[in-house]
Amino acid sequence: MPKKPLFEIDKRSVRRLQRQLGTFRNDVNQELPREMGKMMASVLQQAKEDSPVKTGRLKASGYLVQSKNGKTVNYEVRFGGQVIKGEFVDYAVGVEAKEPFLIPAFDRQKQSVLRDLNRRMDKLLEAASKLR
Repeated sequence: MPKKPLFEIDKRSVRRLQRQLGTFRNDVNQELPREMGKMMASVLQQAKEDSPVKTGRLKASGYLVQSKNGKTVNYEVRFGGQVIKGEFVDYAVGVEAKEPFLIPAFDRQKQSVLRDLNRRMDKLLEAASKLR
């Protein structure tokens, strides 16, 4: 007597799941760079607010850099040659009160950014799950 399979797979359900996953992947690939750009723009704004001011040149030197390498999009916040892209302690150079301002700006924005990113991913998952 042949063994009965543990479970049966409906091919239509598998195809639907493949479509849903493909749609989700495509949506994430489009949305994630946009969301990361928004996040880094908020970090830039926070860093500008937190930067020590003596002459105002440091605050004015802040900007956001977007670069692409194939399908990968990278963002950097730069201030007078200092860059947020790794672990380092950042200090304003030539300012009497040397206090870090780039990494603390990132840390203050991190929770709201992660919350917003999770909400966006939930919406994309929900939209993909509604596909037939």
